[in-house]
Amino acid sequence: MIAKVFVDIPAGPIDKPFDYLVPESFIDFIEPGMRVIVPFGSSKRLGFVTSLEETSAFPELKEIESVIDHLPVLTEELLKLGKWLSETTLCLTISAYLAMLPAVMKANYKKLLAVLDKERLELQFPELAAFLANKKAVYWENIVAGAPKLLKPLQRAMKAGLVAAEQHVKNQATKKKSEAGLFSTDA
Repeated sequence: MIAKVFVDIPAGPIDKPFDYLVPESFIDFIEPGMRVIVPFGSSKRLGFVTSLEETSAFPELKEIESVIDHLPVLTEELLKLGKWLSETTLCLTISAYLAMLPAVMKANYKKLLAVLDKERLELQFPELAAFLANKKAVYWENIVAGAPKLLKPLQRAMKAGLVAAEQHVKNQATKKKSEAGLFSTDA
């Protein structure tokens, strides 16, 4: 599977989707509107998946390295709106997509996951429950890097209200803030 990705480089010649190979571990999980980390030149960059395709015109593609979001942060309508804005106002597409993100998604934060209903999670998603067992909270990056096969079950468990995600943001005083207050923020 091929992902069309707009890379976070605000420059006219780069304001187009680039083709990236979706790794096997992300195939059932990744969706348009999600943010990803991709190799671009000699660096790694943030990008937005705008569509998924079966083929590419390019014979050799680099792979998506990581997925940042558990659900798309931009809906299909917002992706279309961003494209329309870039065509009618002459802004860059990536600039339009970034402008649509809430401020918390632009800050330095870590996404934590916590089990809300342990019994139902064990019944419906036993492998995920085993991975999360005996942990008060797990960092999102640890699942993406260490257990990517659990991403789709995790996404389903979150939609069912069995697991919650919370973003901890560091402010200027380096204290952590949390949106829903599910986690301890002492640090």
